[in-house]
Formats: sequence, C-alpha cells, structure tokens
Amino acid sequence: MVYHLANYPSSYIHVIYVIPGRKNPKIIVRGYIYITSGLKYPILVLDKYMFTLATKKEDKTTWVCRKYNWRNTNKNMRCKARMITYGKVVRLIKGHNHEPMVTEEELSKMIPQVVNIIRSE
Repeated sequence: MVYHLANYPSSYIHVIYVIPGRKNPKIIVRGYIYITSGLKYPILVLDKYMFTLATKKEDKTTWVCRKYNWRNTNKNMRCKARMITYGKVVRLIKGHNHEPMVTEEELSKMIPQVVNIIRSE
C-alpha cells in the first residue's frame, strides 16, 4: 500500500509508522506544534492554524479551531477542526474550511514543541 505524504507540511521530521485501516489509515509522524499565550489559556498552532482550549480532562485536552465561533448562528460557516492532546501525542479530528491564520514570521516568535501527530489519510 502506498501513502502519499506530499500534502503534509515539510516541517515534519519523519514518519514514525502507519496504522493500516480499510477506510482511513492513520499516519503517525513526528512534527511540531507551536505554543503562544492567549488571554486566559495558551494557544496551540499546528500547520499554521490556531487552536484554543475547549475542554480539559485528566488524560486529554480538546482544542477547537479559533475560527469556530460559538455565537455564529450559521453552523455551515463554523470550522469543525478539532485537536486532542494526550501529553506529547496530538490527534487531529476533521479538517479546516478556511485558509491558515499564522504567517512564517509569527511562527518564528512562538515556542516549538516536538510531538507525535496522528493524522487520517
């Protein structure tokens, strides 16, 4: 089975392994998330998209895309992207429906953190 990794950002260090699946194999790569300060909680940046804290439990933290507007009455305009963190493991849920929000210059001012990222093909 061949996996096309051309769509993934070049900031990844390397592919760790692939978990095969009939419908959506999961690719686990080592990459970077960036951390910056928010008003109350930190903001995480992955692939130039910003995520804010949604829920926090003992072993996992759920983050939502900053373009998800809770007051937006038009549900079709909300970004459904989610990120779940388990320590140094990051799992992405759904994709973004908008352009990236962070520039390379802004990324250079943020703190990088090496993590394992789980993506569905």
